[in-house]
Amino acid sequence: MMTKQIGSIFIPVKELERSISFYTEMLGLVCRGIEDWGGRQSWSYAFFPTAS
Repeated sequence: MMTKQIGSIFIPVKELERSISFYTEMLGLVCRGIEDWGGRQSWSYAFFPTAS
């Protein structure tokens, strides 16, 4: 069976702000939010931009 769509990919990183810059500036993804889980655990939502 051929894959038609990828729903999510989770990539753990150590430096969240630096990673967001890389994924948005270098790969063209769009960061749509950062969620803080308390302590040192945070994560962000990054998506490929949608075509208009």
